[in-house]
Amino acid sequence: MTKQTGEEISSFFQKLANQPGSTLTESIQLIRVHNVTEPASELIEELKAIARKVEQLGLGELELFAEVAGRLEIVNVEWDDIEGESLTVILEKSIKDDRCFFFSQKGFKGWLEGLSVTGQSLNNRKCIEITGDFSEFSTFLFSVKQFGSERSLPDFKLAPEKPGKLVRDFTQRFTPQYIDAWLLNDKPAESSESFRTWSSVALQKLLYCLPTEIRSDGDDAEVFFRGGRSLPIPVEKATSWDKINFDQIYEVCEWIYSTPREAETKFQLLNNHVGINWGAEVTWPSGTNDVLSNSFSGAREAFAFHLQEQSKEAVKSLGDLRKGLQEEVNKTQSATRDLVSALWRDFAVAGVVAALKAPILPAAIPDASMKVLQLGVAVLLFLSILVSTISNLKFNSLADGSRRDWRKKLYSFMSDTDWKRLVEKPIRSGRAVYWLSWSLCLVLYLVMIKYFLGLAVPGIILSYIDRPFGDLLDFISTILSARC
Repeated sequence: MTKQTGEEISSFFQKLANQPGSTLTESIQLIRVHNVTEPASELIEELKAIARKVEQLGLGELELFAEVAGRLEIVNVEWDDIEGESLTVILEKSIKDDRCFFFSQKGFKGWLEGLSVTGQSLNNRKCIEITGDFSEFSTFLFSVKQFGSERSLPDFKLAPEKPGKLVRDFTQRFTPQYIDAWLLNDKPAESSESFRTWSSVALQKLLYCLPTEIRSDGDDAEVFFRGGRSLPIPVEKATSWDKINFDQIYEVCEWIYSTPREAETKFQLLNNHVGINWGAEVTWPSGTNDVLSNSFSGAREAFAFHLQEQSKEAVKSLGDLRKGLQEEVNKTQSATRDLVSALWRDFAVAGVVAALKAPILPAAIPDASMKVLQLGVAVLLFLSILVSTISNLKFNSLADGSRRDWRKKLYSFMSDTDWKRLVEKPIRSGRAVYWLSWSLCLVLYLVMIKYFLGLAVPGIILSYIDRPFGDLLDFISTILSARC
């Protein structure tokens, strides 16, 4: 499939459509030229050549119909078969869900105008191929490329806001529920016939993404801008679309809908300024040329002040976050110091009890009482490290849960990357120091617990700890010596 092939097919149909009385129609499924009454003698050869190219490239099927003879096989048709007949030539296109093509601007425009007001979401993205030489462009819904170009779908990170969330169109005839087909994702390098075709239809859709409400009474429709002043604005029954400033309408809609997070605020600010500035005798949409420019400037200035207020709140929130983060890091440092202090305290108690067994001291305490005392010290050491560990785990769990709630309600303006870098990473670093200290303390606690249990109940320690541990070491040594 090449650009030249598309040009040849387009020229063929255009040549037939230029004959007196002939009409060309094109849709996404087919292109048809009806009532060809004066075919030229070379039509037969042209038909057969185009039919072969269409079949070879998988573009569909070319069909020929005569008013009297009915359908004719193009491969076998002769001049005598079509002489004096009124002919209809149809190309049934071979289309795919994500790709279609047009051989005329009329067909492209008809498809654009037929896009449903309530349908055509981003799930229906397409690559549109059109004959002709033009600068390619794409919207959020489809990319427009030259016939035969490499197929590609629109690529973007953030989809625009839906007009259906902001505009109440009680007529369900004017405002598109999705604006994806009417906002550019990639703008063309220069204007072209294909782009002008798209912009002429986009203008009529985008205009009705600006009012707050659209109502109708019979054939008469009105738009409303809610704000400081709200009045019904009559919709013109006949509009000179070429006199409406498309660039201005597009710039306003892009400003509002391209950032979903801020779309509602921008929409309300614009409606407020348009409602105040609109004259009582001015109709829609012709009045946009005189009113929209100043209203748009006022809305942008108001939005800039709005951002300044938001920035003040954000700075205050970040200050509170820094203060809370510092407190949590300090608590982690305090927990580490408390752990070490508890270690010295417990070991001081254990040292006193251990000193009672020193041979230089008289045996003032009976052996039975000494064993109970030694067992109590072991239990004390175990409970000390257990309570310290559980209390710190519970504190960390509560702090993490509270921080997740802050993240959703107070700090949603921060990206995940910034949140991890500014909040999660410092906390993890502080906790890493604590758990390293805890690991060293745990080893010391376990050694002392085993020591006192060995004094209090030596038989149990020998049977259930020393002997299995010694057997494990012997087993490991055997395996290592066998491999070496």
